Amino acid sequence: MLTGWASVAAGWSFVGLQGVTVLIHFFAELTPFPFGNWKRGNPFSRF
Repeated sequence: MLTGWASVAAGWSFVGLQGVTVLIHFFAELTPFPFGNWKRGNPFSRF
């Protein structure tokens, strides 16, 4: 049961991380500086 909860927590943290990334990229589209430069220089960008 403990491993089940751990996998659930890991899954939610991954979803949360993806959501934050989406929000950052969304604001990067609206903000030319400094997030626009960060977005272009981000090697982990998938968007």
